[in-house]
Amino acid sequence: MQAYIDDSMADGAVLVLAGLIATVERWEVFSVEWQERLDHAPWSVFKMAEVWRRGGDISLEHAKWHYFTIRDHVQGAICMTVPLAPLEAAALKHGLVGTAAANPYTWAFKGVVNGLAQNQRDWGLDEPVDFIFDERPEEQEVREVWDFYVQTIPDEVRKLTGRKPVFEDDKKVLPLQGADLWAWWCRKTWLDNNGVIPADVFPIPWGQVGEIPLMMLQWSADEIESELARVASVRSA
Repeated sequence: MQAYIDDSMADGAVLVLAGLIATVERWEVFSVEWQERLDHAPWSVFKMAEVWRRGGDISLEHAKWHYFTIRDHVQGAICMTVPLAPLEAAALKHGLVGTAAANPYTWAFKGVVNGLAQNQRDWGLDEPVDFIFDERPEEQEVREVWDFYVQTIPDEVRKLTGRKPVFEDDKKVLPLQGADLWAWWCRKTWLDNNGVIPADVFPIPWGQVGEIPLMMLQWSADEIESELARVASVRSA
């Protein structure tokens, strides 16, 4: 199993880390079909933000058909939201400004990797999932802390945790373009619903609840405060 994950941020509001899960075989078929969509689209690389900027019925119609490729081939979708204002306030309160604990990507990464391993059996997935992320400045940091992270999680979670994540170029790795579409709509849905993705709302306008198994994980202000207080306590011990 492989999870392709991308990020989408609204400055001052939220960081979303979200993506799609399927077997290697399904991703191979997905990539062929996605490229066929690209060959008929007014872009060579799919970026939902660019589609939205273009606007118009034609652009959105192409995006809809890209989503249908996701719908037809993926086995699950995951989304992790980190509200930025509570994180900034907690980092300032606990003297963590400028540390990894103040970086929303740290919590989004932990949330999506750990959240999937803890909950994927609800989807009938009982094998480890390898993560492939879009390229990020935090790549080196993730690589450095990965082994420590794996050692600190419970055995039952570790059994479902895949290999050390890799980071790829979304211009070359087509499933990451699918993750881009998913992450962008998750962010928009969060913003449109006052900082939450309701359980009865499907983020993609061309789909519906139940069409794809969903895992929506959302850091709350209280959870962020608790986690940063814990980090500060450990640092001062």
